[in-house]
Amino acid sequence: DVAIAPATPVSFPTTMSAMFDLTGVAMPDDLYRVRLLGDGASVIMDIDGNALDGEFAGAFPSGDGTAGGDFALTFTISTPVVVLPTLDSIQANVFGPTCAAAGCHTGGGAVLPTVMNLSNAQASFDNLVGVASLQVGGLQRVEAGNPDNSYLIMKIEGNAAVGGIMPPLPRQPLDPAVITAIRQWITDGALQ
Repeated sequence: DVAIAPATPVSFPTTMSAMFDLTGVAMPDDLYRVRLLGDGASVIMDIDGNALDGEFAGAFPSGDGTAGGDFALTFTISTPVVVLPTLDSIQANVFGPTCAAAGCHTGGGAVLPTVMNLSNAQASFDNLVGVASLQVGGLQRVEAGNPDNSYLIMKIEGNAAVGGIMPPLPRQPLDPAVITAIRQWITDGALQ
């Protein structure tokens, strides 16, 4: 265990809160414990001179109804792992099961949707990145680095000038988190 000292003294902005300024304090992923003293030589006291009633049983307010007793709470800091979207992950989770399914973007057809092949990652890359839209001149299906100017984003967000939202109704639109992942892939350069 290593003690971590706040940058400034602990403040108590309301009757049931404590504020710790940890500016500049390194706090790597780990298990932490906050301990406020209600017993001993340096106890926390209210403005009436009553010692902290600190015993914490997992719910607030803390205490057992008798002044005294330390308040202790453990918590974990865990930095989320950021997984950048890749064409392979988008293919496996979106293009393959959603876009190429049910005879839609399967390739081999003469007109949309079957003329566009999204059945595997290589086909999706070849049919999307840097390829002119057949429906709106001057737009690429995917303009690497520019999701807002990519026709694919316009279609899946439902704001394209031509045609409806993809996937088409009555199917459900893509989840916003999925659209965010596709946008990020495009922003990151729409790499293969």
